[in-house]
Order: sequence, then C-alpha cells, then structure tokens
Amino acid sequence: MMSIPHSCEDMLAALADPSTLLRYSPRTRDFHILTMPMGEVLPAEWPTDRLAGWIVMEICFCPWCGDLLPGALNVQYFDIFFDEYGLDDYDAISSSDALPEELRSDAWWRRREIGPTADLKEIRGYAKLREGDRYEVVQPDFTSLPGYQVPHEAPPHLCRSSLRVILRNTDMYTYVPETGEFGIRVIDPKRAVDHQPIRVRAVRFCPWCGDELPKSKLPG
Repeated sequence: MMSIPHSCEDMLAALADPSTLLRYSPRTRDFHILTMPMGEVLPAEWPTDRLAGWIVMEICFCPWCGDLLPGALNVQYFDIFFDEYGLDDYDAISSSDALPEELRSDAWWRRREIGPTADLKEIRGYAKLREGDRYEVVQPDFTSLPGYQVPHEAPPHLCRSSLRVILRNTDMYTYVPETGEFGIRVIDPKRAVDHQPIRVRAVRFCPWCGDELPKSKLPG
C-alpha cells in the first residue's frame, strides 16, 4: 500500500478515486492535478514507473484542509540520479526496471530522511497576481466542446496559478458558476473529456496560494 505524506482524509479519499483527476507520485513526492488534452483517455492504470509523459499541474496546498504540502523532490531526485548514480544515458520516459532499486519508488528520499522542502514565502510570492494578469477568455476551436467550457466571468477567487489553470481549461481544475464551487474535475476515466459534463470534487482552499475559497451557493 502506498504511503502518502499527508493525512487529510478528504485528500486521501480523492486520491483513492480514479475518476477524480488528482494524483500523487511517491517517487518525487508531488501532488498534482492532471491535464487532459482533447481526445485523450486515461490509461487503465496510472503509470507510476515513468518519470515523464503525462502533463500535470503540481499543487502546493491541500485543497481540503489548506495545509502546506511537503514539497516535490524533482530537483533532488535528478541530482541523485545524475550525480550519485551517473545515469546520464537513461531515457527519462522509459520503464524504471533498469534503475537502481531505491530510485524506483519513494525509498530514496525516505532513506535520506528528506523532510519538507516547500518554501511558504516563495510559494505565496509567486502566487500573487501581477500587474497585467487579467481573466480574459480566449475562444480556441475546442472550447465549444462541453468538457472544455470555462467560466465567462472571472471567478470570485484568483491567484496567478489558478487564473492560468482555469483559463487554460485542459488543466482539470475549474470553477462552476452555477453552484459557486471550485473543484478538481471528476470524469468517466474510460472516455475522453470532450463531451463529458463538467463535474467537480469541490475543494475549500486554493491549491496554489492556500487561501480559503468563497463558500459555494449550495445549501449546507
């Protein structure tokens, strides 16, 4: 059973549900929301033995309890990958079978007792909106598809990352104006997103700046 370095029950429930497009990569200790290009279907099993391939959007805060997550270890992983093991010729999208055993899982960072690395000040600084950051909906051809609709008006909360994610619309995090919910997309994983209705697993905190989100319009 995979050991996850965050104990929020809502987060664990979301990660256990394959239809919720949130994933955790133990090898690099990063939590991320998936990107779903038009026409793509999720693999039957999430490829945990690959270092690259599917595009994802790393998150910094738990979307349900608001805690700062421990921080991804991509840089540290590849420092060890190249400097300690000298794996300069390894193809990063290949199977992990050829790798040293500890580099195939979270064993490398657990053995080295690497604790939290996330820098709260740096994360919040990056998340602040800059002058010129505006919510402007651009309509590429595929926005007519039901599964890629974006809110026409600016959501009631935006940081720099959430603004880009919601406008990009292939990142599976959005705001639903009808219900006032921010959330991670929930889909039928056996079908492309293109014609699926927009459903979300509602969240309470912004995954990138950690701010508490406005209450939804739903009762209760």
